[in-house]
Amino acid sequence: MKGGLWLIRILLLAGVSLLVFSPLAVHGQADPPSPIRFDYDVSELMLPSSPVYPVVTTYREARMSFAERSSDKASVALVFANQDAAAIGQMVVRDEFVPAINHCNVFRQNFELCVGWMVIAKERGTDISAPLSRMKNDHLGQQAVLQEATAGMPEWAIEGMDTTRAHVAALLLEGIREIEGARASSLYASTLEATYPGLVDEAAAFSNSPMPEADIEPATDPVVITGTVPFGNASGEVSATTADSTPPPDIASISVDPRIVEPGESCQVDCSVIGSDPALECLWLCSGGNIEGDGNEAVWTAPDREGTYKIVITVTDLHGRNDSMAIDVRVREAEEESDDSVDESFEAQAPTPTAGSTEILGFEVTAEHKYLETSMVGYAILVSRSCTIQCQVEDPTAVWFEWTANGGELEADGDTATWTAPGAPANLEVTVTVHNDSGETSSEKILFHATTCSQCF
Repeated sequence: MKGGLWLIRILLLAGVSLLVFSPLAVHGQADPPSPIRFDYDVSELMLPSSPVYPVVTTYREARMSFAERSSDKASVALVFANQDAAAIGQMVVRDEFVPAINHCNVFRQNFELCVGWMVIAKERGTDISAPLSRMKNDHLGQQAVLQEATAGMPEWAIEGMDTTRAHVAALLLEGIREIEGARASSLYASTLEATYPGLVDEAAAFSNSPMPEADIEPATDPVVITGTVPFGNASGEVSATTADSTPPPDIASISVDPRIVEPGESCQVDCSVIGSDPALECLWLCSGGNIEGDGNEAVWTAPDREGTYKIVITVTDLHGRNDSMAIDVRVREAEEESDDSVDESFEAQAPTPTAGSTEILGFEVTAEHKYLETSMVGYAILVSRSCTIQCQVEDPTAVWFEWTANGGELEADGDTATWTAPGAPANLEVTVTVHNDSGETSSEKILFHATTCSQCF
């Protein structure tokens, strides 16, 4: 009887795999799975509203039952959570708000399974350094797509999405505390707070223990952290007295060269830190692609899909004090070169275009106060505060600009606009459309999250 049940499971797994591992599955699906990126195209057959979705559920149960080790079960659950986040984002695009909110429960359950099995694997002595790093990185991508989905939801549905985001953040922070300790949990909390201001405070409502910062204890003995990068001229070994006398880490800037890359290409990322601490630990994370860091320098390799991605660095000193900063990098296909076979005489006769290029090269968003920060999918700003947005094009004198906003106050003058956030928390967007005399247009949106959390900046 037992052998017959296993035979049925094997047949189910083989049959359902034809569906799930077909081109209908989420892009990037593999075993072992690749991190979630801004690649959230989901086939209709993979959505909960699909009539064949019960087959997907059956496949998930079978695949989980075949995963024997705790670390394997954690990795499988992470794949499912990534798929669930992608499905939620796709349903919001399709205006299926009720199914999207309902599917948040499935996403939370799978992410909780992932964290739980990861803790069990650690308790059983399994080396989980690689899957744990993967879980941390994928969670940034999950939060990115859920934040973007929240911006497209009606007001009645936003609370449910915010609750989901805070709940899974609390689960992960508690899991990291169990596996790596309070200092590692605080480090990741700093990364979350830098990219999603206010999220850690919201997660506190779902935590059974204080947020990570409350558990950090200062070092009492001389320590050398493996893998740290030296800053200054010291040797890297610091006593508690020296650490107490130094200021906490302060990231002055983060730069990417080049800022726009083609799919699959790499760019150099550099971080400049203010301070005299002789040893600082650097943690590099990204919302897509792959990043390899060596101290305050890293190389980021772009994924295969176009889009805007986030690179985050968190710098920590020997006392557990840290600072984080994020930067956007854009992936874009290179423009096709002109055909060399074109008749040169025809080119000579063709009129020279007089209309300026409407291509939007990027934005510069600045403020005269500290209550403005980049987040994973846009910017966070304190309520009622203003910022200046400059749209960058090839020649701003050869085109004209149309600015709109779905909330707050907007004053525009050519390629520059001043936007003031409303007095209440909200997810908003500012849109600029560039026109030329030939009738060509280009349009892009800048996402903002207005928050009341002044301590989050």
